[in-house]
Formats: sequence, C-alpha cells, structure tokens
Amino acid sequence: MKRKLFIILTLMFTVSGVWAAPPQQPQKSEVEWFVHNLAKIKSDEISYAYISANMFKQLFVRIDLDEEGCEVLSFIKSLKSLRRFFTNGKQGYDVMKAALQPLLQEKEEVLGMTLMASNRDGGGMVAIYSGQGNTLVVTDYGNDTTITVVFVAGLSYESFLEFNDLGIDLY
Repeated sequence: MKRKLFIILTLMFTVSGVWAAPPQQPQKSEVEWFVHNLAKIKSDEISYAYISANMFKQLFVRIDLDEEGCEVLSFIKSLKSLRRFFTNGKQGYDVMKAALQPLLQEKEEVLGMTLMASNRDGGGMVAIYSGQGNTLVVTDYGNDTTITVVFVAGLSYESFLEFNDLGIDLY
C-alpha cells in the first residue's frame, strides 16, 4: 500500500512539473527590442559596445568613494546595461540614419519613450528620450559620417541628468 502511494505521489510530482509553466522572463520593451535589432546591423563603419550590469559593478567597486560619493552614485545599482553605437563612415552613417528615422523626427512619443530634450545646431542634432526607467540619446553630428546612439537600460532621465552633473558624458 505504501509503495503504491509512493508511486502515485512520484508520478503526480513528475507530471505536474511537465505541465507547470516555465518561469516568466521580464518582457523587453519596444525600445529594448529596437536597440537589440540595431546591434544586428553588420557594417565595418559602425562600432558597437555593450556594458552589462556586472561590468558596471566591477567598474565602480574599484573606485574609492566617500559617503557622499556613494550616495550620489547609488543610482548605478539600477543600471541593467549600456549599448553604444558609433558610425565612422558614409556607408555606416546612411545605414544607421535609415534605421533611426523614427527617433530623428523628434516626435513626442517614439517606441514607448517620451522626447525629453532636443537641440539642433549647425546641421547636427541631439535628441534625448526617456521612458520605463530607460534613457536613449541620439546624436547626429550633421557631417554625413557620424551618428552616436547610447541606450542605458535602468537609467531614468533624472539619473541621466545626475550623470551629466558629475561630468560623465554619455553622448
């Protein structure tokens, strides 16, 4: 009898594991998918860099900060990743500019993000978008060869401004 009960319970736990839903992964936002797809563009004239949350932690662990400095940089704990794209030629510029059209039009809402600041000067432009705790900065230098895109997941616009106040330039 005990053996039958043991077999039934074992089967129930085994079968319930098969039918159980897999753990849910956090859904990527529209802008995260957009930036993820930008990284798939292959060109010798587009440089791409990625910094993960673990890399951020390693960078700032080595800096000896006083109590005030630790408080100022506390927002670093929320950083998930940084992705940076930089074009250095006409072909890369054209490909990236075509891909970035929704962001270069300076609409109030794009990819689930809100336009926070925009500046046009001498043929170039900078547009800063923020939403869902993320910040995206697009800089077109207006020289037909250079565009930079910086996307920081986990960095709110307010924290982005703090970054700039510290003299850390993300664009």
